[in-house]
Formats: sequence, C-alpha cells, structure tokens
Amino acid sequence: MNLNTQRRIASEIMKCGESRVWMSPAAQEKISHAITRRDVRGLVKDGLVRKLPEKKSKRIGPKARMIQESKGRRSGSGSRKGAFGARAGKKKKWLRTVRPQRILLKSLRKEGKMQKAEGATAGSSYGKIYGQIKGGMFRSKHHLISHLEEHKLANVSVSEYEAAEKARNVERKKQLKILLKRKEENLKLLSKRGAEQKPEMKDKETAKK
Repeated sequence: MNLNTQRRIASEIMKCGESRVWMSPAAQEKISHAITRRDVRGLVKDGLVRKLPEKKSKRIGPKARMIQESKGRRSGSGSRKGAFGARAGKKKKWLRTVRPQRILLKSLRKEGKMQKAEGATAGSSYGKIYGQIKGGMFRSKHHLISHLEEHKLANVSVSEYEAAEKARNVERKKQLKILLKRKEENLKLLSKRGAEQKPEMKDKETAKK
C-alpha cells in the first residue's frame, strides 16, 4: 500500500524527516483514507502516526579517546596530519616559548632577585632580558636561568630552579591523576545510564503500540 503522500504530510506536520515517521501497520487502511492535513493531524493525535526518536551517534568512543589525549597519548607521528606548521603556527609556538619565560622573569623581579645589568647605561637587567626573550634568544626557562646565573644578572641558580620545578611537577601529576580519575568515573556513569535507558525506551515503545 502506497502511503508516501500521508508520510510526507505527517513529516511536515511533525517537523521531521520522512524516515522518522512511524505508521501503525494495523491501521494502514485507515491511514490510506487520510488525504488532508486535518485527517493526518487526527491520526497523529490518535497515536496511529508517530515521530520516531532521532538516531544519535554514541559518544563513548570519542570520550575515551579524549581521556587518552588528555594524558598526552595518541599524539605521536602516526596521529599527526598536515605540514610542519599546520598543527601550530609560528606565532603560537613563539607564544608558548615566550609566555612562561616572561612569567618567570616577572616573578624574579617581584621577589627582588634581579640585579643591575653590568655595563648597562640605562634601565635594569629586567628590561634587557625582556627584550632578549622577545627576540627568541632563550630556548626554555632552564636556558634563561642558566644565562642569568652565568652572567650574574639575578640571584638565582639552576639547581634551585630545578628543585622548585621538580616539586611543582610532582604536585601537577597529583592533580592530573585526580582529574583523570574523575573523568573515568563520569564516563562509566554515562555508559551505565545509557544502558539503563535502553530497556526503558523499549518498554515505552511497546506500551504505545
């Protein structure tokens, strides 16, 4: 029995695609006599024509992948796409290098560890080093500290910096473990809820039929 017209009208009334229109197999004869929008609205009201729930893709896989990526995994050469500068542009890379160095330099000045630059006519060693950071002279914070110690521009040592950085890394790892544990618990809870909702949906559909 051809019910394409009734299906099209029902999809327009219920504001969904034709593939989501469900028609009762037991009432096909009655549905075929519905030729106006008013008739189809009556069928929808009686429950003989219904809108099926939207089929959504499961998010369990992507969520699990996101957790792995937050751990720093799945980022090897086999997972990368694009040219050398595709993942991060030149400016982004420069910012990632420069910002931590600027923060470190600012903290040293705040603590009063910066000294006057030797042979400088104007300005402190802070201004001089700030300009060198901007120019990309230093590869990392460690490189910056070693330069300051070598040229006696600040009351800092590499050994002190390494000890402080090690303590910070230990604290960061602890916090990361707590965060990852929470994420895994949330993921398990979501999958459990999804499993519980499936039989409920089936029961509702059978009750409607």
